[in-house]
Amino acid sequence: MTNKRKGKVGSRSHQHECCIAHSAMSRRGYRPSTPAGTYLKRRTPPHEMLRYFMETSGRTARDLMSIFATRGRFSEVLNGKRSISKEQAKKLAAFFKVTADLFI
Repeated sequence: MTNKRKGKVGSRSHQHECCIAHSAMSRRGYRPSTPAGTYLKRRTPPHEMLRYFMETSGRTARDLMSIFATRGRFSEVLNGKRSISKEQAKKLAAFFKVTADLFI
């Protein structure tokens, strides 16, 4: 019995997002803190999550121009020099079909 509400704990979409985030953390060098496989509670920075989603989906800066308006602003966000606004996080979430929390 899965809950159909998007992002609710226990729902398929929540499990999918956790799997994606777990995969992103593993690819970025996070290692299990115990033999049982529990991970350190370090959060993946939003710009790294954006980079990960872009790499895995084959998207380019041109695909995201409608969200960031200018290439310079996009570059600053991707390099971690500028934070992702809440509005941009919502648009990114809709674009990649995940929750906005991953980008905030």
